[in-house]
Amino acid sequence: MNMVFNYDDLAVEYAQHRTPYGGLLDTLIGRAREAGAVLELGCGTANHLIAIAEATSVRCVGLDASTGMLEQARSRGSGRIELIHGDATASTLPSASFGLIYSVDVIHHVRDVHAYFQEVARLLAPGGLVCTVTDSEEMIRAREALSRYFPGTVPFELARYHAVPVLRDAEQRAGLAAHSTQEFAEPWQINDTKLFEARAYSSLYGISDAEHRRGIEAMKADLARGPIKGERRSCALWSVKPSD
Repeated sequence: MNMVFNYDDLAVEYAQHRTPYGGLLDTLIGRAREAGAVLELGCGTANHLIAIAEATSVRCVGLDASTGMLEQARSRGSGRIELIHGDATASTLPSASFGLIYSVDVIHHVRDVHAYFQEVARLLAPGGLVCTVTDSEEMIRAREALSRYFPGTVPFELARYHAVPVLRDAEQRAGLAAHSTQEFAEPWQINDTKLFEARAYSSLYGISDAEHRRGIEAMKADLARGPIKGERRSCALWSVKPSD
């Protein structure tokens, strides 16, 4: 299935339901303090960027192609973040101006990953770090509770996510050197179906309405017996721009 999402239409749901990844956020804040200037590509409603700005004194810039997402970010963020409408593969930002560039759950929306990392390498200062947060194939297959209650999301997601080796190869071709890989896992408790009924995850738009209804009904049946245990996992690929 090839589906194009209008994220302007999803902006309100994302602002209401999406929250920063705790373990990842702590790591980003620590790296940001040493960076001087931070850029989030595909910042959306800027959950992570707002938190970084509140915790540090560094310059924080967010870029996104969705005007609706940026409107939500402006309404929620402090005046300390700079928000720019633009294309992550071809921005107008000056070269070598950021010590940390990151994206969270964005790279699977980018078709030309080589152009993306070429632009990242251009924007990154020598010695600067880039963090690309994505899901591995194993993580997609084992998602709790998406993959269990909505199994049709698995092939949909596998078709649009880039494999980790593909991303690492694109980084290397752009002149970036692999630094490290971190995996984060956060348990969470599901007490109702609001998040899933609102389709706050874009993968839920990749399944039929009938499967969506079946999944919601199954969740409600299980919730009648108590909360559902979930887990939010992510994979952070870190790379560095060599200084020489």
